[in-house]
Amino acid sequence: LTANKPVKVRHGRKIVEATPAQISKGAAVARALEQKPGYTAAVCAGDDLTDESMFELDSPGLITIKVGGGPTKARFTVSDPATFRQLLADCFANSGG
Repeated sequence: LTANKPVKVRHGRKIVEATPAQISKGAAVARALEQKPGYTAAVCAGDDLTDESMFELDSPGLITIKVGGGPTKARFTVSDPATFRQLLADCFANSGG
């Protein structure tokens, strides 16, 4: 399927992702943000190397969170999924909605 096409292989935690070279989670988020001008905030969170392309985006209102340890370009980190779930619960509890 990919014999004559540029392919990017990304090794993640318990996965290997093979996609067209120009496709990544970051590219998908960037496109989604372009299609929704005027957003006030967006959250990108993940625990995998394949999530780093999202964390590299420089977009106003984009909140990037690495779940777990290790080097990252995310702006924020939390120690584990339970802590991330609690962060979300706290945010929604304090949002009034």
